[in-house]
This record gives sequence, structure tokens and C-alpha cells, in this order.
Amino acid sequence: MATLTLLGTGACEGIPAPFCTCNLCTYARAHGGKDRRRRFAVLLNEETLVDFGPDIMPAFRELGHDETHVRRILMTHSHLDHFQPEEMVYLACNEHANPVRLYCNREIHQALQEQFVRFKSQNASLTIHLNEPGHEVFDEDWGILPVRSTHGENGEQTVVYCVTAPDGHKALILSDTGWLPESSWQQLAGVEADAAVIEMSFGIHEPYNHEKAYHLGATSALEMLEKLRSLHALKPHALCVTAHISHCSNTRHAELEQWFQNTGCQPGYDGFSQAF
Repeated sequence: MATLTLLGTGACEGIPAPFCTCNLCTYARAHGGKDRRRRFAVLLNEETLVDFGPDIMPAFRELGHDETHVRRILMTHSHLDHFQPEEMVYLACNEHANPVRLYCNREIHQALQEQFVRFKSQNASLTIHLNEPGHEVFDEDWGILPVRSTHGENGEQTVVYCVTAPDGHKALILSDTGWLPESSWQQLAGVEADAAVIEMSFGIHEPYNHEKAYHLGATSALEMLEKLRSLHALKPHALCVTAHISHCSNTRHAELEQWFQNTGCQPGYDGFSQAF
């Protein structure tokens, strides 16, 4: 079976957010555990990484994973909590690094080229592939289907992914996004994924739990889960976890666990790992 690991489950600021004195950040700072959240990243089978944000190397180190096993990185978009061009250039310019394939949009490609110029360096280890939403590509035994999301500014092509592992099991990585556009629902229909990571930035409290624009609240995340099931994009008893949780949600992990009981979905936490 394939394995899904959450390296980071926080939104752009992480939890605790820097210098923040809200109730959630204060509690997380004092108590740690599942209420501390790094910025979003997902690891599949130790070799396929989704997003490369500012917490990526501490996440590998502190959670006991070896980043040298990674062979491909799938980027959702260029926001800095998901993409750190300087860190990626350090990977690309290292002639001793294992070769890695990067799947991304034009904005990320351009940002990397600017960093190569800035550091007067050459790309030695990174092969860049531009995504074409709705078009599946194959990297060794992995299938990679980028699907347009509802996110980003200035016309940036932002995506979520349906990833097929070598054993045929599929995972939907749905962060960041509001409610998906109709074309994306059509592309996901019938894929029958075995697992899904659904973003839930805004948490369980009114009125933001119903949010669907740009990001999702908890109620909207469950609506997305039911929509995926109704389209057979997700198997009925597939693994489902939430991630990309903002400190603005003002909800501790224990409260999220209670709220999601008997929904078929569970709140993710940093270090969560399960076969699917």
C-alpha cells in the first residue's frame, strides 16, 4: 500500500503565528503537541513531495524523514508558505544532490530563474516540468494529474493534484483552494481515489466555517468530501484528513477531533502518517 504523511498542516503563518497572542497561538506555544503546525506539505511514499515551503527542512529533520529519498516535487502555487525559491535553488545548485523533478507553473519557474541569476549559479540537480492542468503525466511509475484550483492572484495557474502511486492507489491533495471550478470536478469524476487531503483553513466557527471562496471552512470541507464521493472521485471509505489550518480558526486540535467525529474525515496534524 501507499503511505501519506503530513509534514505540515498549518496555513501561511503556521501555528503559533509569529508574535501572535490569540488564544490558539498562546496555547500552542505553551503546550505544543498537535496544536503546533508547520506550513503545509505532504509526503507520499517518502519519494513524492507536495509543496516546498519555509518549514520543509525542519519538518524532515524533526519528523524523522530523509529528504534524499525525494525524487519529485509537485508545486500547487507560488505563495511563499508553499514555495521558497531560495531554498529550492540550494537544492538545484548542489551537484551532489540526487536528481529531482519539479512540476510547477510558469510563475514558479520564473522565480527560480531569477534566483539562479541572483546567486550567479547553475541548475545541476533539478529538472523542471511545466504543468498542464487536466493533463496527466507519468514520472517513472507515478501518475501526476494537476487540476485547476480556485486560488491565487493575477491570473496565476494554481492547481491541486490527483497522484497515483506505483501500486495504483490514488491520493487527492486539495490545498489551497476554495470550491473547485466545474471543469475540475469533471476531471476528477470517476478517479476513485483512496485518500484525500482537504484544506480547512477557516475552521469550525460561524460564519467562516461555510467559506468557499479562496479557502474552505470546516462545513465547506465536508461538502467537498460529499461532492467527491458523489462523483466517485473518492471511494466511499477512503482515508480523508484536513490540513492547511489557520491560527485564525481559533480552534484547538482536540476541538477539531470532536467536531469531525462520525463525519468520515479527521483533522490532520504534523507527523500524521497512514497507509491508504
